[in-house]
Amino acid sequence: MSLKSQLTPGLLTDIGRQFEAASRLPLLVLDASGNAMHALVQDEHRAQFALLESCGAHFREWCARVADNSCRWGDAYFTTTPIGTVVFAIPVLDGDMLAAAFVSGFTAFPETAGELAADAVKALAALRLECDEESIRALNVKVLTKHQVRYFAHLLMRVLGRYGMLDRSALREKRERTAQQLDIAHFIEQAKKTGRNVAGSILGMQEEIIFRVKRDDIRGAKALLNEYLGSIFLDTGMNFDMIKIRIIELIVLMSRSAIELGAGSRELLRLNQDYLARLNGTSDYESLCHAVVKILEHFIGRIDTIMIDRKRMKVRLMMDYIGQHFSGRIAAAAVAEAAGLSVSRALHLLREETGASFQEHVARQRVDYGKYLLLHSSESIAQIALQAGFYDSSQFTRIFKALERTTPGRFRKRFRA
Repeated sequence: MSLKSQLTPGLLTDIGRQFEAASRLPLLVLDASGNAMHALVQDEHRAQFALLESCGAHFREWCARVADNSCRWGDAYFTTTPIGTVVFAIPVLDGDMLAAAFVSGFTAFPETAGELAADAVKALAALRLECDEESIRALNVKVLTKHQVRYFAHLLMRVLGRYGMLDRSALREKRERTAQQLDIAHFIEQAKKTGRNVAGSILGMQEEIIFRVKRDDIRGAKALLNEYLGSIFLDTGMNFDMIKIRIIELIVLMSRSAIELGAGSRELLRLNQDYLARLNGTSDYESLCHAVVKILEHFIGRIDTIMIDRKRMKVRLMMDYIGQHFSGRIAAAAVAEAAGLSVSRALHLLREETGASFQEHVARQRVDYGKYLLLHSSESIAQIALQAGFYDSSQFTRIFKALERTTPGRFRKRFRA
């Protein structure tokens, strides 16, 4: 059952009454084409609505624009009527389509209330409608501060939320799409004005995006991605298939850099298959742009998870090797080889993941084994020192005391007693 079919007159009346009880503001409900589905207008607002309706086709066109823009912004959309009064529109989405726009306000701000009559007369004259300032003043338009108007807009959203009319995730996606398209349009406009050579900068942008992906800089990568999309739009002449190919190039380059960092090719192959399926499912520029951003976000998040898992696996391999060989001569190169890493990478990763150095791990393993022998054997401290991997009893005693705050002899005496 579609959400639009649920917007019955009875439900719209209930929503309108709840909102009216707290705001005393009129409520106009528009469909996706801007046609009125429902109206709740108090007596003090009837004269204003009568004047707006007298604008005929101009008012209907205005309603259609309000409905469309509320859907595009995915949030409370603020604008003015043909006579200059302030309104806000809240979109109700059915999937990614507009089911209805709830429009309210029809007020004036204190800063502009004194000029409303003169401005309204000019606006109506431009529409070839005659009206005098006295008639506008007689409307007794309600005056609210900007803070109050925002409060009532959020109040209407809360009322709609109670009736399950607001899909927050769908609205958020609408906001993201619109913001992205504005960023891309702004970049294209600036590039045209400055005569920027976008073809020559595409490769550099790819490299910079990959660099930011490696640094886990999702915000920076997304910002640059919009410039990249704007550049390939200009460079390809808005050829949809060519744009897809350039985006696939970027995904391949990101995957290659992830493999260099240690990500597995199998995981990346599965990710790339998912991404290609998502790209192939797009049929318009806006959906394509938004899909690329989501791919970028998911890629960075997934690679982070893969890299964290692989790091932990490498550290586990190194720790296992240390645990098996600590009692003999053990070199950092052998530990690194056990994990398939260079020595510098192995030592860095070990400290990064555990907070301790290679030498500290070896010392701890040897001291722990020494403690076990002190408590479960009658051998001398000198013999235990050698079995635990120390050069002699003095080295054993020095490192044991540093870690346990006591000597091996006192430790044995205390715990055996």
